[in-house]
Amino acid sequence: MRRIENLTLLLVTGPLAFSCAACSGIQWEYDFAAAESKAKLEQKDLFVYYRQWYSPQCSRLEGDWLLTAPEVTATLKETVNCWLEWDWSQEIARKHQVRSYPAFVFVRPNSKVSIRTGAISLEQFLRFAERSKTPPPPAP
Repeated sequence: MRRIENLTLLLVTGPLAFSCAACSGIQWEYDFAAAESKAKLEQKDLFVYYRQWYSPQCSRLEGDWLLTAPEVTATLKETVNCWLEWDWSQEIARKHQVRSYPAFVFVRPNSKVSIRTGAISLEQFLRFAERSKTPPPPAP
């Protein structure tokens, strides 16, 4: 049953997601379990973007000013990134205590979660990402 839901999700939202995500240069995973496993295996932070396919707020974030900004693309190159549709991700959203969209979640390898919801500016996103991500190891 889960495969049918995933296939339906991909067929319904895939063209929208892939067209927006592809232009940003961010590598996206669309399966949370796979993204979570990859992040744990690679000892990287997991970035989860909860969106709603019919939300004007989400469309603006994905347009030409936040998720396509070079600074955001550079920041998210260091993480495993997961793009989730709100309607089909409620169980995962509850796990992360996300109650609205758009939502940005960073999960560190130690399972510490940082959440930010709503449309935010580029500067706000970069500050949030910097505070939320695992600090780099000290230089030897």
